Amino acid sequence: MRAAVARTISRLGETACLARMAQEFGDHPEAAAARMRWAREAVESAFAESRGIPTPRGPLTAATP
Repeated sequence: MRAAVARTISRLGETACLARMAQEFGDHPEAAAARMRWAREAVESAFAESRGIPTPRGPLTAATP
């Protein structure tokens, strides 16, 4: 997951990534909270090993309204 995030940011650039996220939240505001929770869990999982925190078990799935 960490490598995928790094590749996407490298390919698009930080500004384009932020713009796409903002557009999606604007297009689907009802899903923004669930998507942000999923994103936070995904980032925590991807970076947990580097901080010595056990990785949560089970797949991460985006919540759909």
